[in-house]
Amino acid sequence: MHASPAPIPGSRSETAADARSRALRTLVQALAVTAVVGASTAVYQLVTSGDALTGATVITAALTGAGTVVAAWVRRRLEGTPGGEG
Repeated sequence: MHASPAPIPGSRSETAADARSRALRTLVQALAVTAVVGASTAVYQLVTSGDALTGATVITAALTGAGTVVAAWVRRRLEGTPGGEG
């Protein structure tokens, strides 16, 4: 489990704080993965004669990370709403 500031268990502010916390952690993870993809692609490009590192590769990795962050935030917000899971 993770520790996040929670004013009142089950409250709207707790749900919002938890969603922000999850989104921030996911953002850091997405940045790390994007950096690894970029670094490994750059190394591959140096070792081979191909053009593996393109703008499309970088944009795809960045957009995938951004989409993951948004999905994590939305999921956490929905879990805290009446009728949501959990």
